[in-house]
Parts: sequence; structure tokens; C-alpha cells
Amino acid sequence: MKTSEMKNTGPSVELRLGITGFRYSDLYKPDRLKELLDIFDCEVAGANPDLFAAWDDYRNHPEKPRSAPQISALLVAMAGHLSQFVTRLFGIAPEVEALAAATADQNPVFRFKIDFVRRRVIPNLKKIAPVADSQLLELEMEQLREDAMWKAGRQLDPELAIAMAAVDLMQSERAGEPSPTMERLKQWCAAHLHDPAYRHWVSFRFPESIDHFNLVPLQRPNPTLSQQLIGPDGRLRRTASDMFFAERRPYEEPFREAQAQESQSEEQNQGAGNQSLKLADRHNHSIKAT
Repeated sequence: MKTSEMKNTGPSVELRLGITGFRYSDLYKPDRLKELLDIFDCEVAGANPDLFAAWDDYRNHPEKPRSAPQISALLVAMAGHLSQFVTRLFGIAPEVEALAAATADQNPVFRFKIDFVRRRVIPNLKKIAPVADSQLLELEMEQLREDAMWKAGRQLDPELAIAMAAVDLMQSERAGEPSPTMERLKQWCAAHLHDPAYRHWVSFRFPESIDHFNLVPLQRPNPTLSQQLIGPDGRLRRTASDMFFAERRPYEEPFREAQAQESQSEEQNQGAGNQSLKLADRHNHSIKAT
């Protein structure tokens, strides 16, 4: 078997960091790390003196009494400065910008989830009129998605398209231009909020109430066999390649099959034993006859 070898065509090039005077190997040297920290501290102190003073006091005197929200707010505020410093240190500004853009692209989904589904649909589930013609409603929602994609000028996944359409409807409502489509969208959300086909939608995921005496909901499909337990069909996590769930059989079926096989084996052994006894009897008779 042939093997390929990588040839060294020249001296190795060490990664230069985005902070002047630092190389990648310096990240493994404690004294150089201290110098890097000093640069970071100076930059934060220059950009926000009050924030740095609070941070310096916290790291030097962590035993001082502080509330959890105060500590959390301090860490979050420092995180922004640290993110910018690390981005410059490793020269990954384009990648960070792309990631930020991709994250911001999903903002309509979270606005739809909070401002529409949680505040307008869930509290009014009992008041929202049931759907009379589900096919017509689906066609209307499909048109909403197409309009959202046309406005965005690009292809959108179904959830993002619905979310963007909902955001536009809420903005029109605030501007004094309510649309009857708003009520139709409420009906559609109410109909699919607990639909297993939409379990992957972030917009429809909310904390559920917990019954501490029934943490794992179970079903008994066979009332005559209490041992047979299965989970709710809407919550089963299965894949096409999961052969363990390829066939679901009642508990007693394999048990009965095993019993039948044992009985058949016993009958065969018993039959062989009877045949041996018959041969022994014939042998004895032949001896007596002689």
C-alpha cells in the first residue's frame, strides 16, 4: 500500500496574533499572558472607567456582599469587551460578523414567539374560534409565507417566513391598520401549537407544567395487560434507522412464543424417550424369546 508523505518545503510559520508584539506561542507563557491581560484591562478602563472599577473591585474582593443580579449584570457587561478583544486577538472579525448576522436573522422568530404566540395565542386558547375549514386556512398561511419570502427576496424556512409575516402584521396593527389575517394566524397557531409535526419549531416550545407524581406520562394500550407501558406517541423520539422501535409488539407475544418453543422441545424430547423405551422393550422380548 502506498503512503503519501508531507514534505517540509520551508521553515514553519507561526501564527501571529492580532495584538502587536504577540505570537501564538505566547499564549502558553504565564508572563506573556499577564501582559496580554494588562492590555485588556487598559482598553476596558479607557472605554468604560466605571465598569472597569466595578470589575476590578469584584475580582479582587469577591467576598464583598453583592446580589446575584449585580454579579450577573457585571459579567454580561464585561463579556462584550472580552468578545471584541478575542475577536481582534485571533483575527476572526469576518467570521464573528457572519455569525452575528445569522443570529440576528432569527430575531423575527423570537419576536413571533414572545409577542404573538405567548401573549396573543396561549392566553386565549379557549376564546379563539375553532377552524371551520383547515385546508383553506393552510392555503392562507402558505400565501403568508410566500409573501414574506417575496418581501425578503430570498428563500426562507417555514417558521421564519411565518414569523416575519406575523411581525409585519403586528407592526401594521400598531400603525392603526389591523388586518383580518391576524385572527386567521391566531387560529392556525392554536391548531398547531401542540401538533407533533411542529415540535421542532422554536416558536411553539414553552415550559410545561410538571406533575411531580406523574413525571413520566405513560399509556397502557392493552387494558387486559397492565405490564405493557408505552410513552405518548407525540413525544417518542425515533429515527428511521432505530431498529429497536421498528416493530412494537405486545409484551405477552414473545413470552408466549418462548413458552410454545419450550413445549415443542419437551414434546420432541419426550417422543424420543418413548421411542427408546419401545426399542428397549422389543429387545427384551427378543432375548426372552431366545
